[in-house]
Amino acid sequence: MNIQSRVLDRLIAARHLIDSSGQELTSFSGPLAVAQKILLGHDAAELVLSALKSHLNLKTDQNFMPIARAVCAQAFEDDSQLGAAVDAFDHLNDLRVAFKHRGNLPDVSTNYQLFSEVVDFLDILCDCIIGKPLVQIDQLSAVSDASVRDILVSARTWIGEEKYKEALETVSRALSDAFKTLNVPPYMRPGKVSTEDALLLSGRGIDPASFLTMQKFLPLTYDGDEFHWNLRENGHEMNWTESNANFCLQMATSTILRLQNAQEIPTPSDFYTWFHDVVEVTVATPTVLLYKGGFGMARLDSHFNLFRKGSRISGRVKGSWRKELDLQEMSSSDLEHVPYIVLESPKHDLIPQVPSGLSALFERHFLLFVADEVTISYESNGMREAILRRRIEQGE
Repeated sequence: MNIQSRVLDRLIAARHLIDSSGQELTSFSGPLAVAQKILLGHDAAELVLSALKSHLNLKTDQNFMPIARAVCAQAFEDDSQLGAAVDAFDHLNDLRVAFKHRGNLPDVSTNYQLFSEVVDFLDILCDCIIGKPLVQIDQLSAVSDASVRDILVSARTWIGEEKYKEALETVSRALSDAFKTLNVPPYMRPGKVSTEDALLLSGRGIDPASFLTMQKFLPLTYDGDEFHWNLRENGHEMNWTESNANFCLQMATSTILRLQNAQEIPTPSDFYTWFHDVVEVTVATPTVLLYKGGFGMARLDSHFNLFRKGSRISGRVKGSWRKELDLQEMSSSDLEHVPYIVLESPKHDLIPQVPSGLSALFERHFLLFVADEVTISYESNGMREAILRRRIEQGE
């Protein structure tokens, strides 16, 4: 469905008016309730008809009924159906004028069904002209990325099937895919509760409280279908409800829409996205200790005596005030004064490879150097060059 945003926005607004119009009318409804529905129905019809007129590029008078006749003539080939639609819009317009400008309340017994009749005609008009009835047009239709839009539609299907955990995972997956192409920092993840992220997005029109609430309901998602639920926080079945799933679907859709239409804000680039630190040995036989561990704890593995003067080892530099390594006390802010330099996740041909997968979290390597025996610099980690090569290969 190829619809311009200025057309789609009006159709979505019309849907909102219809959906929020309250309970259906009956022959026992009060005349004021019928009058209110007539006003809402007229506003919705005006939005839809003007949107379809714009979509068809019709040149007509800007008043309600000329537009209605012109649009209906494009949709209905059957004279009786055309006449019925025009009559319904004409009657709606007359009742609106009578109440709004003269204060005349509509007769309930003959007009309580008019709102639903007009909505039915609006559905048919949209289906004939843009290939989709109005009832199926909502905020999801405005998501520009077709694959992300399809994933969000799948989440709505899961909700309809009362599979709320699957719905929340699908919403998280949609956001994960959307974040790859939208203007957000690369470290932002669905399911990651961060006040800094919420504050950043608030500058783009996204309510930070609602965004943080959504993040608490979603599983942490790194890529594709890798969902991580924290059972003893929020990842349990008492949070997998229809209302929570609907809230997250609506909030995710709203977030994506605002981001795809927001003015681009430059995002500072993290140092380690583009560079890594380099420690160079300056003495003949340096003192080097190899620690192994993770999650805040590390144990001394060995005295690493293979480096010599001029050896260069890459990784992430931190400082330590003690030779007995404490991962919680390491810092990158005081490298000029600490007696020891620690290189986290060091890379060198002489260093054994860290195992991959989950075990890597427990088996990280740390090299501890005497600060006076090394110099610290940094160099490109190859990311810039890889992007440049890819652009050249793609002819960009």
